[in-house]
Amino acid sequence: MGIFQRHNSVCTIYSFCCSSWCSRKLVMVLVNTTFAVSPSADCDFREWVKSTFIQNAISGGGFTAPLFSRIMTDEPDCAASYAVQFIGSGIEKSKQWMESGDGSRLLRQLRHSLRDNVLWFSTYMEIIE
Repeated sequence: MGIFQRHNSVCTIYSFCCSSWCSRKLVMVLVNTTFAVSPSADCDFREWVKSTFIQNAISGGGFTAPLFSRIMTDEPDCAASYAVQFIGSGIEKSKQWMESGDGSRLLRQLRHSLRDNVLWFSTYMEIIE
């Protein structure tokens, strides 16, 4: 819960929370990358996620708790959608790996390999509890 207050042309958010939560120095981040994959690339994509993306995220990115899920839809003939999630130990480190580090390099290689058969976007979420 929060209150938005305008002060000196800057919007400040005042949050009400317990002191132990607010005083944490390390913010855990859930990194979610959602993929849309054409049927012709599905097998290659799944293999790449399991053998390359997840393995590198854990060994080189410092991520934990990988989760690879298929997004359930009512359209069986459309591109399959998948979510790959990891827990990272801070937003800066997580974004660096995904946007300019090994994660970015791996995604560029995936694009080169599968061409227009795969699209993705990533989101970063603070883990509250």
